Amino acid sequence: MGIVETHSVAAPGLSESSVFDTTPSAAADPLRTAAHSLVADYARAHGVRDPDLLARFARRCVEAALAEIGEESPSARRLEHGALGVAMDQLERHRLQRDADTLAGRNVAPEERPAVMPPQALGELHPVADPEHWRSLLQSLAAPARMAPEAQR
Repeated sequence: MGIVETHSVAAPGLSESSVFDTTPSAAADPLRTAAHSLVADYARAHGVRDPDLLARFARRCVEAALAEIGEESPSARRLEHGALGVAMDQLERHRLQRDADTLAGRNVAPEERPAVMPPQALGELHPVADPEHWRSLLQSLAAPARMAPEAQR
């Protein structure tokens, strides 16, 4: 599968010649024409803009669907479903390949930077959190208890 432009897709085995199928059977077959239109609209909605590429892509998808179905004259629904399935597979493969190529061309991990936090001023501690406050409080509570046994003598 080749890439023709940034958002275009070429199906495997696509040649630059014979953009349009000019055989009498293809021109006279409304089922193929409807399937071509459906596939071209789907591809256009997914970023393919080149009209020649759209026509070739749609023709190849319809031909692949006809080969998969294996019937001489399948129903319109079956042909459109098969051609759209081929188009979806081709476009998804192209998208995955494009994403893989994009990721392979760049480093996806961020550069390592030293993380140093500057010193921060703590400010004044609240009296409840100050250890000196608790020490003086406990000493003041314990002082009468220590003096009581001495006073009883």
